[in-house]
This record gives sequence, structure tokens and C-alpha cells, in this order.
Amino acid sequence: AFGDAGKHARSAVGVASLPLNTPVEVEVIVEVRD
Repeated sequence: AFGDAGKHARSAVGVASLPLNTPVEVEVIVEVRD
């Protein structure tokens, strides 16, 4: 749907907190093929 314009990298950061005020950050890299 986006052609070559949709092939750039995208990033989003989410941070959560566990008990004892332990910070958690998760990063995932995926490739989607048609």
C-alpha cells in the first residue's frame, strides 16, 4: 500500500514498571513479507 515510502525503519518505545520499582524496556525488530 505504501510502496517504497513504507520501507523505512519505525521505532516505538514503551516503558513499564514492575514491583520494587524495576524499570523494563522491550525492543523488537521484525520484518514483514508479503
